[in-house]
Amino acid sequence: MKVDVMLAREILELTEGQAYDESAVNAAYRKAIKAVHPDAGGTAALATLVTECREVLLEALKENNTKSQPQEKKQNTPASGNWAFHRKMVDLGTLYGVYPDLQDYAEEYNPELIEANFLVKLVPLLAPRQELKVLVTAVMPFDEFLENREAVFEAKIELPHTIRKHRLLKVETCIRSRVFSIVSTKKQGEWEACYRHPRFNTTLRVVLA
Repeated sequence: MKVDVMLAREILELTEGQAYDESAVNAAYRKAIKAVHPDAGGTAALATLVTECREVLLEALKENNTKSQPQEKKQNTPASGNWAFHRKMVDLGTLYGVYPDLQDYAEEYNPELIEANFLVKLVPLLAPRQELKVLVTAVMPFDEFLENREAVFEAKIELPHTIRKHRLLKVETCIRSRVFSIVSTKKQGEWEACYRHPRFNTTLRVVLA
């Protein structure tokens, strides 16, 4: 899975629009790595992900600082500057950026899918130390988005026994730096978060099983 700047900012909790420098990135990294380190109840995969997020943000800062001359903007290129996916797939952050010129973008790049990454946090209220963080990657057809002008993603999370045995569970995720959370008394069921934006809404539907 490719980590872009938007996802890296969300995972390290550097809010959208917030200015940050190398020291801020490193401070956010230290805070996150303590929470997800295997010695603190996290996993090696999450620790690797957090480290990659720091590298992505530091590299982005380096690129911005080394630009000495303005570059001529290419017509109809993705606005996010993080076009690292196959041209048949567009990530959610890029889609928000190119939306004002969506028709031209669709004709030039002809994408088939939209991809989005969400960090979902599951916290047993009576045992918060058993918190589980799951990185969800979901896709939806681009044609469906063109028809409805709404991004809807669905994902399924298999609950481990350590989480399933608890009745009170807080489910939380972040969509474009906005946090959504709900306390559920169900061990299984569907949970939905909807990010409303003037350009288009984004909905994440998570099935806990």
